[in-house]
Amino acid sequence: MNKIEEKAKNVLECIKSAGGRGYMVGGCVRDMILGLDPKDIDIEVYGIPEAGMDSVLSGIGNVKKAGKSFGVWKVAVDGVDFDISLPRKEVKTGEIKNGTFNSNGID
Repeated sequence: MNKIEEKAKNVLECIKSAGGRGYMVGGCVRDMILGLDPKDIDIEVYGIPEAGMDSVLSGIGNVKKAGKSFGVWKVAVDGVDFDISLPRKEVKTGEIKNGTFNSNGID
């Protein structure tokens, strides 16, 4: 396990110990599948309310809140950058016209 994977594992374990579930998402997953080191790690957190995220994340590293329309925290842990967010709550209606699945550049 490399430094980035080790830091990500520690962050996910901290989220789990606080009663949440964290999932790595976005380009970091693609990069890891391709054997590349991601430039940052995106984690989506379930089971912890926005009001509790600051206290959970303050034990991980240097925390900076970003994003006003939904919760996003930028956390730096020993040179590894994390973007940690809560799931968006959007309501969209309409017809799906194209069922194409985009895997963020993996063909």
